[in-house]
Amino acid sequence: MCGIAGFFGRNKNIAIEMQETLKRRGPDQNGIFEGDWTLLHTRLAVVDIEKGRQPMRFQNYILIYNGELYNTREIKRELLALGHRFFGTGDTEVLIHAYAEWKENALQKLNGIFAFAVLDINTNQLFLARDRIGVKPLFFYCNPLKGQFVFGSEIPTLLANSNVPRMLDKRGVRQFILMGPGRDSGKTPLKNINELKPAQFMKVKVEDGKIKVKRKTYWKLKEREYTKSYEESVLEVRNLAEDAIMRQLVSDVPIGTFLSGGIDSSIITAIARRERLSSSPKDNLETFSVFYQDNDKYFQKTKFQSAPDDYYIEQMKTKNNKTVITTNQLFQSLKLAVDARGLPGMADIDASLLIFCKDIKKKVTVALSGECADEIFGGYRWFYESAMHGGFPWADNQEYRLSFLKNKYKKALVSGVKKNVKLNHRQMMKLNMDYFMQTLLDRKDRMSMYNGLEVRVPFADYRLVELCYNLPFEYKYRGGIEKSVLRDAFADILPKEIKGRKKSPYPKTFNPDYLKMLEDEMQDVIDNRDEPIHKIIDLVSLKQFRDEFWYGQLMARPQTIAYFLQINYWLKKYDIKIL
Repeated sequence: MCGIAGFFGRNKNIAIEMQETLKRRGPDQNGIFEGDWTLLHTRLAVVDIEKGRQPMRFQNYILIYNGELYNTREIKRELLALGHRFFGTGDTEVLIHAYAEWKENALQKLNGIFAFAVLDINTNQLFLARDRIGVKPLFFYCNPLKGQFVFGSEIPTLLANSNVPRMLDKRGVRQFILMGPGRDSGKTPLKNINELKPAQFMKVKVEDGKIKVKRKTYWKLKEREYTKSYEESVLEVRNLAEDAIMRQLVSDVPIGTFLSGGIDSSIITAIARRERLSSSPKDNLETFSVFYQDNDKYFQKTKFQSAPDDYYIEQMKTKNNKTVITTNQLFQSLKLAVDARGLPGMADIDASLLIFCKDIKKKVTVALSGECADEIFGGYRWFYESAMHGGFPWADNQEYRLSFLKNKYKKALVSGVKKNVKLNHRQMMKLNMDYFMQTLLDRKDRMSMYNGLEVRVPFADYRLVELCYNLPFEYKYRGGIEKSVLRDAFADILPKEIKGRKKSPYPKTFNPDYLKMLEDEMQDVIDNRDEPIHKIIDLVSLKQFRDEFWYGQLMARPQTIAYFLQINYWLKKYDIKIL
């Protein structure tokens, strides 16, 4: 993967400042194109190391690209038949040729995760696009009247451009408190900084010194009549998921898998190990797991997490690498996680992944992960517990959240609260994809790329998503077992202990010392009235955290306190003006 950025105009100092923010995403190579538009690239070299350098030019087009195509061979074969000639083996060259041949229609042919920009130097039109599911990020700032347009893979990259303002308005406060750490689709908390939505492209042109922008969605989930039997569906899930995993095992650098001992990571690991052993019988797959120091002593059983991961990980019998995170290490990484995400995030859920990815990068450059399976196969409790079908299932505590805000913000925000909406299973899946899954994909991208690690997510293959959107819900919850169609699809390659394991979330620490550290830090913030968070949060409310989940199953009391500490740190670090 890589980092991309650009802006209309030419300013070498700004270009270097912006590029510097992306060096961790692309530590191997970098490049700058300067013309009427400036385009920037930093590269994590994974495929076609020498001939995949960017910005890449073909005919009158300049391309910068962050991502990976999983059907490169098929597209290349089609282009060769049309007379195209290639000098390398990578997907970057295939992508720029595909755009030259088919323009925006090329997007319909791509199977992969990507965000890219193509400049037509003949017309000065910039074309931007993002993958269907939104695995790879693309943010932008536009001031049409001043002729300003800035884009990049990360928010700090945009803020490195002096033309981009740093303002938090009432809508941004709403995102932080009513939805945080999630975001409105296509929005950020910062005023006038937006994100290209998944499955969108954008055309940007400058006429008479003014910016003109056109956005269009090129793919949507469609409701279709479904007539296949359960047995036929099991086979189709198996074929599509296995194909997605196999395609994503292609790499010219070392590759491994995340392994929690859950259904999703175990399926990926089983297939990856099979392929590794078939090509080299003595070469076992490198897998990676995360734990917390003293969790064997402090682990607390909850309705979401009934047991630690250790036993299940051992059942996979792989060459497993364990990262054990200390309480102090976790606490000290909370601010670093904000640096990586560019926003306040999922607190120690982010920070632990950041530490974990740093360890993984010591062994491999690419890893496969099981993200997105729960969202498309109905793995969360709120899919099948009717009591939780009343709106945002991971943010249904709106009154509690509102209690933290100063009065001047409360009045403006109440009308924006969404609740008491009855959802069918398709609506629930789409809602999860648009909000909760995007938060997890943001987390995975930023924490991994901050360490120069490429993480692929096979369950985000759009073909699998389309299938799951139309699968009857009773196929996903057969016999009262969540994700039953997925379990049955891979029953022959999973240990029986894992096939029957209940859904368990990403692990977090239960050490009371961690909560004590957070409470002490929060007390310091409360005592210092100069801390910026006091401008939006009521002082008294910061002392009244309740023992309830803030964001689904992942953020309880410690994570909620840490989230507010991250907000405060972010406001200070980026010198945000609060409106």
